[in-house]
Amino acid sequence: MHDEIIPCCGNKICEDGENFLICNDCIEPRKTAMKPSELAFDLKDIPDNYIIKERRHISKSEVNVSEAYNISKELMQWNEGYIASFTKEDSFNAIGQRIYIYPATENIAKMDFSQGIFLMDENSLDTYEKIPCDIGDKCISWKITYPIEGEHKEVTTYALYFVKMNVYEDIFVFGLDYELLVDLAKKAEAKIK
Repeated sequence: MHDEIIPCCGNKICEDGENFLICNDCIEPRKTAMKPSELAFDLKDIPDNYIIKERRHISKSEVNVSEAYNISKELMQWNEGYIASFTKEDSFNAIGQRIYIYPATENIAKMDFSQGIFLMDENSLDTYEKIPCDIGDKCISWKITYPIEGEHKEVTTYALYFVKMNVYEDIFVFGLDYELLVDLAKKAEAKIK
């Protein structure tokens, strides 16, 4: 008797739970022809009463913190970058999105998802709790709790990183709930064609 292993990477069938990043049974998806500005959130994607804080292209020099934050070199090999952020008036609530388009999916397949461009120093007083997620071809999310200096309070940020095709995105919500983050990430994923 033999028990069938499902999914089974190596059987030449791309099964549920497999994708091109983790198994060579799956065909590598095509690259997006979209510009990062087309993939960025705008006000119709965001809950009511938010305003645009910024929506612009970014250069590598703005995020070249790989040495300071131990970010993998593969993560910094993107061609085009874009940032969009939104705030709610009279509130500390904020929503942010960074989009990076890579020259090819091979660059993304090598990326170390234990760190992200938004995720900062794990040796700080902040606490990081990993949360499973199922968005795009590869995904990781975090609950990050920051102690407020001089007070006995904490603030929570949720951050999510996902890959689809040759696009890497990180999205965060500050002072908001995880369900909103997942909803926003699903909207972002749906835009990538």
